[in-house]
Amino acid sequence: MLNDNHMLVTLVDDRISGLSFPVGTKLSVRRPSLFELRDGLICREVSFEIWRPAGGETDRDEVPGNARPVFPDAS
Repeated sequence: MLNDNHMLVTLVDDRISGLSFPVGTKLSVRRPSLFELRDGLICREVSFEIWRPAGGETDRDEVPGNARPVFPDAS
């Protein structure tokens, strides 16, 4: 199962290690998570966060309208 969260935040402190934005910066945060299920229960989660300036060039992940899914050959 895939869960894709998107948050808009404003940094109010500088205690997040490795985050190179100054206090007061408005950020767009995307947090996709992939859950592996076993017997209907979550047995593993893989997730990460993408921190970007809100409204900046890299703020949006756009998929072209003519994009089509590609499925691997099951053979």
